Amino acid sequence: MVRRGPATAGSSAGTGFTFRDIVRTLRRRLWLIVLITLVFSLGAGVLCFVLRKYRPQYSSVGMIKCKSPVQEDILRGFDPVPNRDLVALETANQVAYLTSDAFLGEVLKRDAVQNTQWAAQYPDIQVRLAALKKDFVARAQRGTEYVLVGMTAGNPKEAKSLLDEILEVFRLKKLAQSTDKLNKDLQSLRKEKGKIDTEVLEKRQAQNTLRVQANVPGWGSDQNVVQQELSMMHREKMLLDAQMKDLQIRIAQLQQEQETQGYSTTVQAAIEADPLVMGYRSQILNYQTSLDGMSKRLGDDHQTVQQIQVIMTSLNQQMAEREQLLRQQYAAAERRSLNNRLQSLQQQYEEASRQYDQISARQSDLDEKRSRHLTIQQEIEDLLRSAIRIEERINSKSITLDKVNEVQEQITYGTQNDVISFPRWSLFLPGGFLLGLFLAVGLVFLLEFLDDNIKSPSDVLRYLQVPFLGMIPEYDGEDRERAEIAKMATIHPQSLMSESYRQVRTNLYFSAPPDELKQILITSSGRGCGKTTTAVNLAVTFAAEGKRVLLADANFRRSAINRLFPAEGPPRGLSNVLVGQATAADVIRPSGIEGLDVIDAGPTPPNPAVLLSSERMKSFLESQRAYYDHIIIDGPPALLLSDARILAGLADGTILVIHAGNTSRGIVGRMIREMKTDKVHILGAVLNAVRPQKGGYFRESYRNYYDYISSPAERKPVGALPQAKEQS
Repeated sequence: MVRRGPATAGSSAGTGFTFRDIVRTLRRRLWLIVLITLVFSLGAGVLCFVLRKYRPQYSSVGMIKCKSPVQEDILRGFDPVPNRDLVALETANQVAYLTSDAFLGEVLKRDAVQNTQWAAQYPDIQVRLAALKKDFVARAQRGTEYVLVGMTAGNPKEAKSLLDEILEVFRLKKLAQSTDKLNKDLQSLRKEKGKIDTEVLEKRQAQNTLRVQANVPGWGSDQNVVQQELSMMHREKMLLDAQMKDLQIRIAQLQQEQETQGYSTTVQAAIEADPLVMGYRSQILNYQTSLDGMSKRLGDDHQTVQQIQVIMTSLNQQMAEREQLLRQQYAAAERRSLNNRLQSLQQQYEEASRQYDQISARQSDLDEKRSRHLTIQQEIEDLLRSAIRIEERINSKSITLDKVNEVQEQITYGTQNDVISFPRWSLFLPGGFLLGLFLAVGLVFLLEFLDDNIKSPSDVLRYLQVPFLGMIPEYDGEDRERAEIAKMATIHPQSLMSESYRQVRTNLYFSAPPDELKQILITSSGRGCGKTTTAVNLAVTFAAEGKRVLLADANFRRSAINRLFPAEGPPRGLSNVLVGQATAADVIRPSGIEGLDVIDAGPTPPNPAVLLSSERMKSFLESQRAYYDHIIIDGPPALLLSDARILAGLADGTILVIHAGNTSRGIVGRMIREMKTDKVHILGAVLNAVRPQKGGYFRESYRNYYDYISSPAERKPVGALPQAKEQS
């Protein structure tokens, strides 16, 4: 059967600092935040009052409209819209110039500035410059062409006069800069126009040189004649080429007929038209006609028939010889004729190609000269257009130079303001409040991070990474005694502390199988953490469930079970069993609580670690497994003595008890690392003596528990809740 992990309060916190942790931290130290915030707010108010009484500051403001980066075209009469980025760059440049040391140094040289009370406060020139950079501000207005300027001084009239002097120096400087720039631009434009005029003259001379050259053909009508000759020669070449291709096809056909038939159709037609061949064929036809008639009348063996056959054979032979002779003569003549014709056409084609190349060369030379002429003409026209544009710019710059005062930056001089600009209540009071609030919150979280004690379940989950079994509240009643607290589950079973131990018992059932809960060691990192109290109360809760439980005191150096459950007679216990002086049945005794037996530690041996690691200790634990459902071992602190690590190796599982608020993360982490090194099975951690702090989860649980179990008349008021002794 798969078991769920222990249900832990605050387990949703995981391993990070959650929003709920932040809220709890702020609520726990709310008084500190309020105190620091009030102190800073009051301090800001007092400081503002003192400064307004003894060091008031008055401000005068003005404005500069910067000259557009794209100047108005005076000749064409329109104002182009400048790019936003160019406007922003121009205003930024003006702000940088206004706040530069060079410009402010020129301002300080003016007599009107040196004679002010403001200047008298700073006899040293460097100190005065630093003061001016602090009191004078210039800021560009985003998305506009305006720069806002301001000057602060102890007197409103003096603030205005100082700002007016600054703006006047700016106006004069910009006027001089604009004039110098316009003169330089005019000089550069006139020089550029002179270069263009010289280049136009040189190109026109080059055109005249091309026209007057004697070897340049084709200007005017001659060009059409050359083009006609070129076209005619091209057609003649095409005609000759077609004739050559036809003749080559005829020669190929002749060769094919000679290869297949031995003669061509033309030669065969000439042979058939020969008179002698035609005579032979006529005689043969006549003899054949006579032969046919005689053969029918006289028979094939007749002498006359045979004579006619001999004559026909002779005529056929003569006709074949004639045809063969004619065939050889005509074929040779035909080949010679075709070859001669092909050779003639090739010669004519070569001559036509030579003439075509000559005319093409003349045409190319003519085209090149005319193209050069047209290129020069286009270059001249481009230069003339550039000259016109430069002339327009020269005229525009000249008009602008004449009206330079009208196109300068539009300056709005300073205003006199009799209201104190610094310090202002609306700035100091909210500023002091926010500063105090931020510092207070920062201090609270600094204290929280510097405090490395384990205080809450979220700390266990976040830093220790072991199962969290539950938390036990700190008992702060008037009857607070060690015996009372140790047996709280028996004395006050309805208390929240008893319920907390029952929750630990329940979480143990869900954290491990039953066979891993037979022998459980209870230990802690040091003394005073409440491990004995946890061991006793956990044993009582197991027994209350009907289980048979043995509570064993294995802390030989500081035994406590014998004081919680007094026994008559001399002290005897586990040490007597381990040295062989007694048996388990001799020393195990009832506790007075049903189902719970105890075994005291016994006399302190000289070598506890040796006894605990002996075979007798293993045999004792094994022998008791059959009699008890649970054996709860109250062991010594794990970091102080090696006894605890020996017992942890013998037990089925170990429970770590952590004192909330008094145990650091480093100490508990070291204890866990050592136990993991020994491969100890850690069942989980119990957080003991948890204080119900303001804003904490446990305070709300404390309230809800008593509200639920109590009647309306018996409910404990909120003010009676235990209070924390210290903020954590």
